[in-house]
Amino acid sequence: MMQEFCYEIVKNPEIFKENVLPAHSDHRFYATEEEREEGKSRFCSSLNGLWKFHYARNYATAPKDFWREDFDCRNWEEIRVPAHIQLEG
Repeated sequence: MMQEFCYEIVKNPEIFKENVLPAHSDHRFYATEEEREEGKSRFCSSLNGLWKFHYARNYATAPKDFWREDFDCRNWEEIRVPAHIQLEG
């Protein structure tokens, strides 16, 4: 028999989730059996390092065509990844 919904939970701002597991992904993909045996997949890449960065308040103020592969971002600042942009200056 299903329990009736408890409206007291909705009224309590301290409760924002109940019976929820944290988001995660446990999928691993390998191109070959050899990669799987070694535990190293060509489908995984580290994103750590220096990244070019430009802050725009919204899409309208973003540089035109910034998403194109031939876009010149040499004058942009660099930030470390992983990091938080506010701590990177």
